Amino acid sequence: MTAHSRRAFRPILSRLDDRCLLSGLTPAQMCQAYGINSFHFVSQGKSIPANGSGETIAIVDAYHDPNLFRDVQTFDRNFNLPDPQISQYWYGTNSDDSWATEECLDVEWAHAIAPGAKIVVVEARSASGADLTQAVDFARHQPGVVAVSMSFGSPEVQGDSQFDSLFTTPSGHTEITFLAATGDDGAWPGAQYEATSPNVLAVGGTTLSVDSRGDYLGETGWSGNEGQKCTGGGISPYE
Repeated sequence: MTAHSRRAFRPILSRLDDRCLLSGLTPAQMCQAYGINSFHFVSQGKSIPANGSGETIAIVDAYHDPNLFRDVQTFDRNFNLPDPQISQYWYGTNSDDSWATEECLDVEWAHAIAPGAKIVVVEARSASGADLTQAVDFARHQPGVVAVSMSFGSPEVQGDSQFDSLFTTPSGHTEITFLAATGDDGAWPGAQYEATSPNVLAVGGTTLSVDSRGDYLGETGWSGNEGQKCTGGGISPYE
């Protein structure tokens, strides 16, 4: 058996305490703080907003979320966002509340930051490594995908590196960036895979501070004692 088939992965989202939450920040504030709303490309002499138009984001989670479209539409109405272009693929019909919450969060904020992008949601049959690997492989082969988001992980084990090639761009495909969550349990469980793969982009969680105009003031890493929610990450002993 492979390392992935021996263990299940979990969504990197749980009951975070108040220190770990983006206390009421809106999509507009996030875009203002990081300057996303000022990004532009120049094409044929014209300035084009960098809002994700013409790009496709793939989001991989486990289990089926039957309420995804309804929940995302509610989010969009609350924040005056355009209707998203979402395609939802699922390998099974079983659902799980924790994974559904994670999936909804992933889609809402991908759409908030890149409202013009298409979003492909790939739902693995279960949270097993084998099923999630299958879903990631499907996602990276979808036409036009430029980013694959994976908000899940598990404390890494020796042998995980055999899966690093999964997080590479297929031959003949547009270049893809693979992103994974680092976890919210601090250093105690160790670094998490897929975040530790050298082919994956992963950044520890922070609490963002903005001023009254939404301008960036700073960020603070999540911290606490063992058992509390803390920024994940750390040095991999295997990669």
